[in-house]
Amino acid sequence: MKSENSLTGKVAAFQKTGGHVPGRVLLTLSQVIAKTSLGRSAIYAAMATPAGSFPRAIKLGNRRVAWLLDDVEAYIDQRLADRRAG
Repeated sequence: MKSENSLTGKVAAFQKTGGHVPGRVLLTLSQVIAKTSLGRSAIYAAMATPAGSFPRAIKLGNRRVAWLLDDVEAYIDQRLADRRAG
């Protein structure tokens, strides 16, 4: 019984997140561009700043990188908060 309730709770939590495990969804560069409306150069320039205003990419292979969905959404949320404050 206890494990069944635990599983039910996990399924409910999974559904609340829109069907993804927080911190586990990867976005490609084209998806990040679509989500942020930033260009490729702007994304890489923001990653290279000392403040690191844009989340760092995760290297998946020799020519493949991705970003965590949660990190990109946190970046967007921070830009919105900055806009409201300023």
